[in-house]
Amino acid sequence: MEEDIFKKIKNNADKLNEHDINTWILPSLMVHYDSRLNKIARRVYGSDINIVSLNAVKEESKKVLKDALNTFFFKKEHWKNGRNLNTYLLSCLKRLSISLYWNISSVKKISVPTCPICKIYGRKEILISESGMLRCQYCTEESNRLSNEIEDIYNLQSRINLYEMFSLHSRKGYRCPDCLRFIPESIIKDRVICPYPSCIYIGNVKDLTKMAHPTGTSHIKTISLNNKIGDSKESFQSLFKSNCIGPDICINMKERINKEYNILLQVINDQISSIKRNSLSYTIIQKSLMYQAYKNMLDEYPEDMISYLVHLKQNSDFPIQARIFQEYAKLVENHLPFTIKKCGKDIDIISLTSPDLALFDGKSEFEACVDNNHIIPNKTKEEYIGGRNFKNYGRCFIGKVINVIDKNSGKSLKKNIEEYSFVKIKMDNSVSPGLPVIVKHFRILPHYDMHSMVYLQRIRRNIVDSTYFRLHKVKRVRKYKNVQHI
Repeated sequence: MEEDIFKKIKNNADKLNEHDINTWILPSLMVHYDSRLNKIARRVYGSDINIVSLNAVKEESKKVLKDALNTFFFKKEHWKNGRNLNTYLLSCLKRLSISLYWNISSVKKISVPTCPICKIYGRKEILISESGMLRCQYCTEESNRLSNEIEDIYNLQSRINLYEMFSLHSRKGYRCPDCLRFIPESIIKDRVICPYPSCIYIGNVKDLTKMAHPTGTSHIKTISLNNKIGDSKESFQSLFKSNCIGPDICINMKERINKEYNILLQVINDQISSIKRNSLSYTIIQKSLMYQAYKNMLDEYPEDMISYLVHLKQNSDFPIQARIFQEYAKLVENHLPFTIKKCGKDIDIISLTSPDLALFDGKSEFEACVDNNHIIPNKTKEEYIGGRNFKNYGRCFIGKVINVIDKNSGKSLKKNIEEYSFVKIKMDNSVSPGLPVIVKHFRILPHYDMHSMVYLQRIRRNIVDSTYFRLHKVKRVRKYKNVQHI
């Protein structure tokens, strides 16, 4: 029965109702996912797992699956678009697992500044505040150590200067126009000289745009206020006045998030209606699917999309910009074949790599090794050189992964991909670090003002500007231009 449940659901998709979900679909799925729910419980509770905690996880999972089924079949009707139900439900269970884990964990993630130059050499060093600036302990130690060495004077002096510049530097800084890395304000004199070894940029401060200091993820250990103080009967809670967020603040926060979500959804729906009335015939399909990609992502990741489109913030490890493009590419693929009218001629689009579609620049293949964080870096051989000055923009981006192959065994590892961005692929923990792999993918140009990326960026700006106006009743003032989100 477990093997046939999804086939049975698919065959009866157009006849299902809420009664069916409650009577046979949900119980069957709970049996089908029983082993996965046990794994989730072990991941959340570890060695403390018992029958009570296991049942608690199953009850939460039952609620999540029921909501997901209602969304899939009745609210959003994903089944009509051929979306895979099993994949959709597994994603919901994965988010539940993460949510439960962090809810009971005493570890809290915080954003802390990290040293930009140590990052170049494969280190992650947390910076500490000192006299209003940021100190890198490793750079300080390296600067002192290298200063005492006398061999290979030229190379050592260059490294000494580099570490001295970053051993104590300002948090404020600028973006290098060539390598796009962070240049601290404290190292700039009369002229701007990019400090990174692989870059030779020299210019004026007025030609630069400001850039936020690079950050990384660290952890702080939290202590429960219910813990006892030494051998006494008093707890830490007795030492503090209550700073709990009151119910009124929680209600206001929930109302604000709901308001932002509803306005964002209305803006996207309004602009979809607008392009159907006003867009040219050869772009209406692409633009419609782009807006649908934004809408799908809002439904799938509401918190991330509100942060990205309303508050102009996003996850730096795997930016949502790449996930939006991947969703758009998937929608285009599901829509094939279709016909567009261009210069008075009907053009049949039958492939993702069709030049008239301008979605991908071609197919690429490269070899790389999985690093210690289970990351495969982008090693695409093709580069893009263009613009008035024939500038080298570097490696082409990963647009759509076709396959990841274990070079030793020839086995496909595509099912082991957790997620990927334009510049890296994150594999699950079953893929061993150091494993040589072959990556095949459709590439896109590393430029946000070319091909389909132009329309995606314009649509994003239209959504951001309209949402900002509806929330604040004034037009948004754009501070910086051409800021890319890899």
